[in-house]
Amino acid sequence: MGAFKESMQREMALRGFAARTQRAYLGWMRRLVRHGGTPPDQIPETRVREFLGLLAQKGLSPSTLNQAISGVRFFYKQVVPRHWDFDLAYQPAPQRVPVTLSRGEVTRLLDAAPTFAGPSGHGDWLQRRPEAE
Repeated sequence: MGAFKESMQREMALRGFAARTQRAYLGWMRRLVRHGGTPPDQIPETRVREFLGLLAQKGLSPSTLNQAISGVRFFYKQVVPRHWDFDLAYQPAPQRVPVTLSRGEVTRLLDAAPTFAGPSGHGDWLQRRPEAE
């Protein structure tokens, strides 16, 4: 990637991207270049779409796919501006049902846990109230 890598790093640094985000985006672009077999400015849209499709088929998590999409999108919008004929859509995260403990489970949990008061003795906020009958 050479000059493109330096350009991408510079653009990300100008925007204040975290070091880990920069490494991740560069890693996804490196994988795309390896998959495409040509320099990144010469990879056709069909190869980019194929690459992202293969990632989705591997069963990667939505957040990992979105990271790859973000890295590719950033490169082709900021470093080598290109107009895409297709949309690089983000993957929706699965909706999770929150886990709620029953009153009995909370009571058992608190009975089994050591006191929350530290050396200062300020654990008054966690007093157990007698259950209404």
